Amino acid sequence: MKKLLGILILGLLCCNTSLAEKLNYSCVMNYKYQNSDKENWNEKDVELIIDSLDGENVRIFDTEINKYYFPLKIKINNYKILIAHDIFKKKDWKIIITLVINKQTGYAKYSEIWYDNQGGTTYSTGQCD
Repeated sequence: MKKLLGILILGLLCCNTSLAEKLNYSCVMNYKYQNSDKENWNEKDVELIIDSLDGENVRIFDTEINKYYFPLKIKINNYKILIAHDIFKKKDWKIIITLVINKQTGYAKYSEIWYDNQGGTTYSTGQCD
């Protein structure tokens, strides 16, 4: 029994993801975007609310457009960093999305790379509370 308990504790200590840790961040991001590969870059500041209801996926809510982005799978979540990403595919397009939050500094990075007939991408950096 002691051996089993020791193995369980060791496993939890070594694990990179927490078990159902609830997340809640408010981030002000400098949002740079290009609607197609041929267009110039634009930028604006946006507020994103980032949270997780299940500890496995991240939701990102854009307060300007009042909508959620695609949910992202949490890959690493420890006391130092949160990394979430995913790839979404439809018949005519693909998108790769990444989110990184440095939990020690609150600095965040968010990116979207679209692959379709037009292209386009976004890249955001900012601070989260």
